[in-house]
Amino acid sequence: MSKHSRKLSPRILDEASTWFTELTADSADPVVQAQFNAWLRRSPEHVQAYLQISALWEDADILGTRLGGDIKGLVERAQREGNVHPFGRAVPTGATPAPTIRPARGSLRSLLAVAASVAVVTLLSVTMVWLYVQRGVYVTDIGEQRSITLDDGSSVELNARSRLKVRFTERERSVELVAGQALFHVAKDRTRAFVVTSGATQVRAVGTQFDVYRKRSGTIVTVVEGRVAVAGALLPVSSSSTNSSSKRPAEVLLQAGEQLVVSTTPSTNAADPPTPRPANVAVATAWTEKKLMFDGVPLREVIEEFNRYNRRQLVIHDPSISEFRLSGVFASTDSARLLDVLRRRFDVTFSESAKEIVIALRTDPSGER
Repeated sequence: MSKHSRKLSPRILDEASTWFTELTADSADPVVQAQFNAWLRRSPEHVQAYLQISALWEDADILGTRLGGDIKGLVERAQREGNVHPFGRAVPTGATPAPTIRPARGSLRSLLAVAASVAVVTLLSVTMVWLYVQRGVYVTDIGEQRSITLDDGSSVELNARSRLKVRFTERERSVELVAGQALFHVAKDRTRAFVVTSGATQVRAVGTQFDVYRKRSGTIVTVVEGRVAVAGALLPVSSSSTNSSSKRPAEVLLQAGEQLVVSTTPSTNAADPPTPRPANVAVATAWTEKKLMFDGVPLREVIEEFNRYNRRQLVIHDPSISEFRLSGVFASTDSARLLDVLRRRFDVTFSESAKEIVIALRTDPSGER
């Protein structure tokens, strides 16, 4: 096992064993196959577990024996059968189609072996490519959170609807937050900086704990312990000279209990650059306890947060209520309580369907609000 392999949980191994047993039965139900494909795509650990259980990597020779020989030999043997024809060969116009001939038992076994061998090779090829592309990639769905231990001993709490790419080298521990939010517990390694990239923003740390939230409007960095340096093209340039070639993006140092918001739109006012501000760490990290805490937050942002955890999405079609301010503590999956608070506080109404809940101001019979 390579040094990058991760220990699989007993639950995932048990699921892989169940799938292996199900799929090696005499007849595989198409519905079961579709469910297996969905399970396989859900996580790299699922692929690793299935390959480990089925031992396709280590026992390819045993698999070939069970299928009746090596793949090349099986194909050659099948092609020698007089009643085997390539697919897609058209019958010449006016010619009498050849009669359908039932293959002999031995020929049928060869054909089945060829088909099974091709299926195995296809599965292996697709899986190998998928594993290569997805290595070091971690994804969460709506309402899903994951705890990840990295090769250097650092750990990551990955919030719902997030995507993370990890790449370690001898010189740097590089992590890209493609989408969503993550809380990092960085293991000390003075020889390799730990750098998190979120769009055009970079957060550099050595040994610390900090939260990075990538939103459409920008990136929010909150330091829980230690300190980090935040840099990026969206921060104002700084230079000790007027030579433009010596200008570089500013680097902002954050201490524990501080927060920095880097907008996706760079500031045009050099006198008003993004600066650290005191952070409510409990609010910033409440999601790790499946809670959402708001203190005078616009309703559009509240809705955005709830939609990370609930499949039935909340929608505002009425711009006039987007800036309503809301404070409170909610369970991340309890949108019913949020709707109740909105109904009582802002006199809104809801239009519900299986996929969404539309929020609008209540109107009187005359059509006035």
